[in-house]
Amino acid sequence: MPIQFKSRLSSSIANETFMDRTVDTSTIGKISLLNPDDTTHGSTIDDVQLEINKSKRIVNILPESLEDSDQLELNQFSMSQYVKVQGQSAPVTINSLPFGNTITPQDYSEIVLIGYDDANTVTIEHNDVDYGCLLNGNATLQRGFMLVLIYDNNLLRYIEKSRNF
Repeated sequence: MPIQFKSRLSSSIANETFMDRTVDTSTIGKISLLNPDDTTHGSTIDDVQLEINKSKRIVNILPESLEDSDQLELNQFSMSQYVKVQGQSAPVTINSLPFGNTITPQDYSEIVLIGYDDANTVTIEHNDVDYGCLLNGNATLQRGFMLVLIYDNNLLRYIEKSRNF
């Protein structure tokens, strides 16, 4: 929509004129942010989208209803993830490799497991093997119980950071 000569200019007319698009604008590819002076501005970012994805907190809205030996899926990019859990219809003990061994999160990612039911609890077992959990004893998550894990890529383990029970 062009701006008419000697017409009153409003923000809606300016937006319609300059922001008029018939297709979405998008870019496919890798975008970098380069710094001319690293000493005052910090290091460069080679992959902007990856850095955005790392800083995005992932929260599952509904609790995952689990059965014995189930595994949880994590986002491989997010550095902060919240996972609500409960047993399908009874107390359960999930797989000894609770997050599997194919998709691993970023090194030092924080995973917060939150229990969502007092009767249908979820137990995570201490398991000192690759992709297992190094815990201060098994953890049974009841409603409101929280277990915080950090993934260490060198050890290939999820290490207990804290719990509130």
